[in-house]
Amino acid sequence: GSISYNRGARPGSGYLFATQQESFGASYSLGWSRASLGTSAIYSRGRSISSVRGTVQNKAVIAYGSIRLLGSLHATGSASHHWIKAGLGPEHRTLAASVGIAFGPGSYPLWF
Repeated sequence: GSISYNRGARPGSGYLFATQQESFGASYSLGWSRASLGTSAIYSRGRSISSVRGTVQNKAVIAYGSIRLLGSLHATGSASHHWIKAGLGPEHRTLAASVGIAFGPGSYPLWF
């Protein structure tokens, strides 16, 4: 598992120009000989430091996993829920899921 905190400036995003941003993250994963599971949570907030005023918030919860099928071939999957709010506008929610195939020499595949 891990916990992270970052603070700094970004040159721009899809919502705002240059922003001063803080982000918090936490993740935890488990691995066995044939399978691995994990989860992550992310929260970030930023405010414009350019002539365009505004704020942005981004929250996400992500779950992912893999199962070794044969040799180094793995079936992978993930699901996520994102919340994005920019300025005074409404909060946008996005749900996403994916499945795929990955190659890796051990319990943890190389995701692509």
